[in-house]
Amino acid sequence: MALAVGSFVLVTSEFMPIGLLSSMASVFSVPEGRAGLLVTVPGLAAAAGAPLTAVALSRLDRRRIMLGLTTAILTSNALVTMTSTFEVALAGRVLLGLGSGGFWVVGISAAARLVPARSASHAVAVVSGGIAIGTVLGLPLGATVGHVLGWRAAFGSITALAAGALLVQLLTLPAMPSVRRLRARDLLAVTRTRRGRAGLIAAILIHSAQFTAYTFVTPYLEQRLGVSGATVGTLLLLYGIAGLAGNFAAGAAARRFLTAALLVSSAGLGLTVLALGAAAHLSVLAIVLLALWGASWGMVPVTMQTWMMRAEPGHAEGALSLFVAIAQLSLAVGAAAGGVLVDHLGLLSAFRTGGILSLTATLATIAVLTVRRRGRPSRCASMPAS
Repeated sequence: MALAVGSFVLVTSEFMPIGLLSSMASVFSVPEGRAGLLVTVPGLAAAAGAPLTAVALSRLDRRRIMLGLTTAILTSNALVTMTSTFEVALAGRVLLGLGSGGFWVVGISAAARLVPARSASHAVAVVSGGIAIGTVLGLPLGATVGHVLGWRAAFGSITALAAGALLVQLLTLPAMPSVRRLRARDLLAVTRTRRGRAGLIAAILIHSAQFTAYTFVTPYLEQRLGVSGATVGTLLLLYGIAGLAGNFAAGAAARRFLTAALLVSSAGLGLTVLALGAAAHLSVLAIVLLALWGASWGMVPVTMQTWMMRAEPGHAEGALSLFVAIAQLSLAVGAAAGGVLVDHLGLLSAFRTGGILSLTATLATIAVLTVRRRGRPSRCASMPAS
């Protein structure tokens, strides 16, 4: 539970600018496309932070690492809350990214260690549930507080929550000594399995797709669908509730139907983003599509993280660190690409591109699995996930 609290604070911190992008861009006097760097920069930093944490700190107790990473997240939010310049805000977001990359590697593997092996996917779902709850409560509340009291109040609130998460971890996390030393070459062990390569390809495409579109969901709701004020927060709340449902549905399915869950999430994400991009005004159909988008994305963390751990069970932290690095880099590339598209071609281009990328992930995964089944079975072929 302490790890789930940390993941809630982390995801709320990481994606807070999405719900406040327009107001932050206005205060810092930068275009919305450039303001999207507040989402992009943490992704780039996390891509570096994941493998660095996994290798450099592999001999340390996991409890100590988690406390240090949560402290970094707290400090980052405090910097963003107090700064008067865009550059300092970006620096604070770099610190957040470094903490984020380490958290997803150590936190997920630690959750799996705290329970019996047969319950590992459920433990991952609980920690990933913090992501969905952060989406359900954090982003909508952040957007609402930002619209009413200003974005600084929203970041100040998450700073206080980070302090609370640190206290919970201090009181409840047990000691978790390092099991083995992780070397740099162990990070690439997962690439030697067909399942591992398939997972990494899917991670690149799905995360790029999501954040090409989702980074600009608030401007889209405001400018395309004509939504304003508290209604934006309400719609983001609906998105988050659907994401929470998708998260726990994926956790239940992952033990026996992992491949199907991954394909459903990527196909659902692509189709709903494309369809929502075609909506011209707020309607019941648009609201349903937004909820289905949330449910599809909510399935991704559990399915992808479980997939990578099963791809290379002997080096789970190495597999997760490479996955996190690639996923966060793809997040950054997707958000940056979305910014370029929005600035030059408009909001719809970001949604169309995101939808196409996610559908491509579905087709690529099917292709890799088809090749595997036609050839010699891999060492993971007998696992129940397929």
